[in-house]
Amino acid sequence: MSSKSYKAPPLFDPDTDNYEQFKKDLQIWKILTDLDAKKKGPAVYLALGKKTREAVRNLTVAEVSAESGLTKIIERLDEVYLADKNTRAYTAFQNFYKCKRGSGETFENFIIRFERLYGDLAAYEMVLPEGIRAFFVLNAANLPDEMEKLARATTTNLTYKDMKDQIKKICGTNSGTEDAEPNLPLKDEVLFGYGARGRGSGNRGRGRGRSTYRMQEHGSRNTQDNWRSQEGSKMDDANRDKRKSDTSSSSSAGRNQMNQYGVQMRCFSCDSTQHLLRDCPKNPKKPDVQEINQEQQNFKLNKEENPDSDDSDMNFDFAKDSSSSEEF
Repeated sequence: MSSKSYKAPPLFDPDTDNYEQFKKDLQIWKILTDLDAKKKGPAVYLALGKKTREAVRNLTVAEVSAESGLTKIIERLDEVYLADKNTRAYTAFQNFYKCKRGSGETFENFIIRFERLYGDLAAYEMVLPEGIRAFFVLNAANLPDEMEKLARATTTNLTYKDMKDQIKKICGTNSGTEDAEPNLPLKDEVLFGYGARGRGSGNRGRGRGRSTYRMQEHGSRNTQDNWRSQEGSKMDDANRDKRKSDTSSSSSAGRNQMNQYGVQMRCFSCDSTQHLLRDCPKNPKKPDVQEINQEQQNFKLNKEENPDSDDSDMNFDFAKDSSSSEEF
């Protein structure tokens, strides 16, 4: 006959549950149950899921049903699911550091979760100073900018308790109050008109309504600024397309193209709009470097073959061209 104070052992799913929390629940279960020590092991064994039970499957029935049966089961589970101390400490730090109030989560439930995660962190002797802990809870609360600034400005003593209480006052989350709001907006939700109240809805007399309305109005201004920015980009694209069109039409008409500022380009030499410097009829012809080199080479060969020849017969037209080029 089972004991009247018997409680079923806690369940453990390795895919969703925290193993250390399971062990804590198991210790509490041992206190509540009046089962005989020899029956605690079999009770926990049968409560394990199929996947978890594989870790203790090699234990014999005699080992499970002995007075130390529960201890043996926990030892086997530790070998599989309990990470080393440093890994557990790092996991606790990561969970606390990444803690953020989620969408639809009440402030009270967030505080419960935040303090539980901090308790896991403190278990590994990682205790934060009061001021840092206060800023951690403010950041993790994920409040809109106006509420966050107000909490920082009105908290007299920089302690975790004072910051938490001040946030609750600002948000109006005291249970039973008329202004209590079960689901506070997140930092990003304000931009999308969370909890919208119309100008003539009759709800503007309450403090939370005015605060929410101001935040919505601020979000509307941001939306308008974004719209103006998008419209400006469209106009820039239209002007760019127009300049391209003007450029193509100018080219087809035999005139110079437009530059990047929409101004028609001109010849640097004669200021004409019909051609550029490279095609200008008034631009002196530049000497061909290859022709100059070839004529110099021919002159050297001729000098070697006829050392007594008169150099005055050599007419270097390129010299004139070169000086003209330099003058230009």
